[in-house]
Amino acid sequence: YAEAQFLTGDIAGAERTLAIVEEWATENIATLLLAQIRLVRGRIFAHQSDWQRAASAFRGAREMAVAMPFPHLAADISYHRGKALQSEGRFAAARESLEESRKEFERLGAGPFAQRSAEALASLDQR
Repeated sequence: YAEAQFLTGDIAGAERTLAIVEEWATENIATLLLAQIRLVRGRIFAHQSDWQRAASAFRGAREMAVAMPFPHLAADISYHRGKALQSEGRFAAARESLEESRKEFERLGAGPFAQRSAEALASLDQR
């Protein structure tokens, strides 16, 4: 979220967000790292067309992100899960995951990330 604030010129907002996240991270860093590890593993498994393991990794990562809570990471996981589902040919499920991502990024005010999700949704519409 701080990155989106920075990219849209809200430097003070980005600094406030980073201060909050930094305090939170000192208490939750292991869970955050594990969620990010699972996200990257999900992306690797999807790249290898190992759809079952990808789905499991994305599911575990998202559960951790939601439980923390870390909504930006949860939305990012939904985005990457949606892209993997698209690659797998599961277009309805991909649309659902990408729409979830877009809505959450919009709710967070993370415009560049919401746009990325919207562009992925538009690519589904061209099928």
